[in-house]
Amino acid sequence: MRIALLTYRGNMFCGGQGIYAAYLAREWQRAGHDVHVIAGPPLPELAPGIPLHVIPNENVFGVKHPEWARRAHPFALLKPLSLWELGVSRIGVTAGASTPEYLVEEVLDTLRRRGGRVREVEVMPENVTFNLPRTLVDDLNGSPRGEALLMQAGRKGKG
Repeated sequence: MRIALLTYRGNMFCGGQGIYAAYLAREWQRAGHDVHVIAGPPLPELAPGIPLHVIPNENVFGVKHPEWARRAHPFALLKPLSLWELGVSRIGVTAGASTPEYLVEEVLDTLRRRGGRVREVEVMPENVTFNLPRTLVDDLNGSPRGEALLMQAGRKGKG
């Protein structure tokens, strides 16, 4: 079977995505499958013979503030994936703990355009939640709209 593993970040020492992708790729390769890994920096360390396809990005996570804004092409930060990364790393915006759905769809579309047969397999369901920052909860508690949002998020407002 031909298998493509997608991980937005391949960091082997933080977060778990890189090491998880590297270990899955290694074991599937040992089982005789043709495995490719698609990842962005920092890149995973793969076993010999496993091709790595690099996702170009602005790597905002890997640059300290304010250096992330001081770059030759600052408007590149407005590309959807880079803007998502900027929001997650600097503002606290998140749409989940894993690879953005936008990127997943873009990769699947590219594989289909190149003649690939794509079948998605969920290896392990992800059920991750994060607490909202205390200051944000306090601000939201002060308005009816904010309390409604807190209720939707499974948290109770003051009222």
